[in-house]
Amino acid sequence: MPKLLLATMLLSALASAAQAGSPRQDQTWLNNISLVANDALSEAAADQHGAGVVYVPMSVDSHGRTHVRPPERVCGDAEIGRRAVRALASIQGAPRPPADLTDQPILLRVVFTVPDVNDGDTEAVLKRCN
Repeated sequence: MPKLLLATMLLSALASAAQAGSPRQDQTWLNNISLVANDALSEAAADQHGAGVVYVPMSVDSHGRTHVRPPERVCGDAEIGRRAVRALASIQGAPRPPADLTDQPILLRVVFTVPDVNDGDTEAVLKRCN
């Protein structure tokens, strides 16, 4: 079974939006959406083969609906980007963001690895993708 690591969540809009809201509340929401995204991506990775990194832009509206755009970058297995987009778009009832983060873009960096792939091969793919 593949191992999926949701390595990083980058907020491209947080710098300007955080002035209006509480940094602690924003970070709590980011932690929660990270867990929800990781669950969805882990399910999608159940039959994943290969390794790679994909950067997927998304936002969450005030009703907890995710809005996912095509990946900005895919490195490694090309199917990873399609799987990541489908998984993130399938999230139902995501945690509602604080007002300052509602509909703000979040860039997810998703790292897929498969345990049965030679560790050296996986490391080479991930090094090339950073």
